[in-house]
Amino acid sequence: GRLDRLVTFKGQNVSAVQSSTGENPCEATPLDFVFVIDSSRSIRPNDYEKVKTFIIQILQFLDIGHNSTRVGLLQYGSVVEPEFSLNTYNSRAQVEQA
Repeated sequence: GRLDRLVTFKGQNVSAVQSSTGENPCEATPLDFVFVIDSSRSIRPNDYEKVKTFIIQILQFLDIGHNSTRVGLLQYGSVVEPEFSLNTYNSRAQVEQA
C-alpha cells in the first residue's frame, strides 16, 4: 500500500543524504522532532508495525539528547493523545523502547 511506498521512499531519501556527504547532517544541528501518528480506525494493526519500523529507521540518523535532538510522539484519531514529550527521553535507546 501507500505506507509501504512511504517507508521505502523515505528510507532511501535519508540514506542518500548521509552517504552523499559522508556525514550525518542531523547530528550537527539541535532540533525538536515530533512524530505524529494517525491512530484512527482507518489504520490497520499491521500498519502500526510499519510506522514503528519507519520511526526506528529515522531515529538512526538523529543524535538524541537534551542538548541535541529532542524527540516527541503523539497519536491522533478522534482525540489527540501525547505519548511522550520532547523532554521525556534523552537517548535513542529510550525512544526505541517507548
